[in-house]
Amino acid sequence: MKARVPPASILLIALLVPLLSLIPTWQGYHYQSPPERVFMGFRYMAGDHYQYAAFMRQARDHGSLFMENPFTSERQKGVFVLIYFWLLGIMSRVTGVQVTALWEVLRVLGGALYIIAFWYLSGAYFQERRARLWATVLFSFAGGLDWIVTTLRAALLPVLKPVEYAYDYFWNWSTFGTMQVPNWIWPGLLLVVAGHALLTRLRGRDFLVFLLLPLIWFLHAYSGMVAYLAFGLLPLMPLLVAASRPEPLPWRRARENLRVAMPGLLSFSVVAGYLAWAWTDEVFRLCSARGLT
Repeated sequence: MKARVPPASILLIALLVPLLSLIPTWQGYHYQSPPERVFMGFRYMAGDHYQYAAFMRQARDHGSLFMENPFTSERQKGVFVLIYFWLLGIMSRVTGVQVTALWEVLRVLGGALYIIAFWYLSGAYFQERRARLWATVLFSFAGGLDWIVTTLRAALLPVLKPVEYAYDYFWNWSTFGTMQVPNWIWPGLLLVVAGHALLTRLRGRDFLVFLLLPLIWFLHAYSGMVAYLAFGLLPLMPLLVAASRPEPLPWRRARENLRVAMPGLLSFSVVAGYLAWAWTDEVFRLCSARGLT
């Protein structure tokens, strides 16, 4: 029988991993020397994060869900919907707490929930308690491919240097590294919840998935692309696997998977409707086209 409450070891990991991810931020404050050298609150990918902060401050100051790109002088209508930054800005507006402080609080909370959600998801694949624990540990700390490429390049194959750039940032393949960027963690959390709902045949799952996938998109569009791609692959994978062996094509399984994925795929109509409207704004259109590329 599957446990309904995560064991103490999982809860401890869910607490420690996000807290450890605060170390780079602590370093930033520790090594500042005002007034000449002031840490602005974002230790990681500073250029991107200052843009995030500008959107959060815009939401804090004006409260509008539809925001403008503050880094252009072109005329614009204000059509950007960035739910995570908007929510943080509204929280700062209501509580009076600085956006940088709320950023860290939401980072720890989202990271903890992300790990716990994965533990629930792992129950569909690992029946043994120990295997499930190790799966969660690997999910929380694994660094993925970057260390392999870096080691080979340094020790054996200097010719690999041109491909190292793609693996140069540890957040690319690491949950622990991705903890630095909560607007990636929260969409990942919601995608895990959607997957768990499908695997456990949760009551009301169709409605839940229909709500979750557009929300993932509006939290982080790149994560939304991954979510819709994953759901689109569900009916195709049984056919591709059978064709590669080769085996008779399992049309029944493909139809069942299509039925499961359909609410999520249909929810793209919400995103498509928004994009059709937002693309009438030139600034949004240029930013969106660059992001899609």
